[in-house]
Amino acid sequence: MGRGALTSSQAAAQLHIHPETLRRWEDRGLITPDRTSGGHRRYSTEAIAQLKQLTGVAVEVCPHCNHDLAAPAFKQGDLVRLAPSAVEPDTEHLQDVVVTVETVDSDGLVLINFGDGEDLTLYAPGELLPVR
Repeated sequence: MGRGALTSSQAAAQLHIHPETLRRWEDRGLITPDRTSGGHRRYSTEAIAQLKQLTGVAVEVCPHCNHDLAAPAFKQGDLVRLAPSAVEPDTEHLQDVVVTVETVDSDGLVLINFGDGEDLTLYAPGELLPVR
């Protein structure tokens, strides 16, 4: 592992997703992290940059600290749909559904309701795509 290896939390923060989403992407073969001798995942900055391009997350980062300079932000009333990376086999029917953002919490996590009678669902911004 070289310089620039990120922990799961650091990589998820750069992608604006929950760390569990990274694990799901690993299960699907979208990313393969390195492992420390203790078995902890480490993600290369190059792999994260590739995922940012695939998910539409801004790739511009601070050269000093690797922090994103631009992050996707949603607000109440925005129209969104699920990013392909957020669609599970049992939710494929939701991939093309356009929904309205119900609310955004203080951490930037987005609550949406697919109108299917289920409770509100929480998504990280990187798991959603804006509808223009």
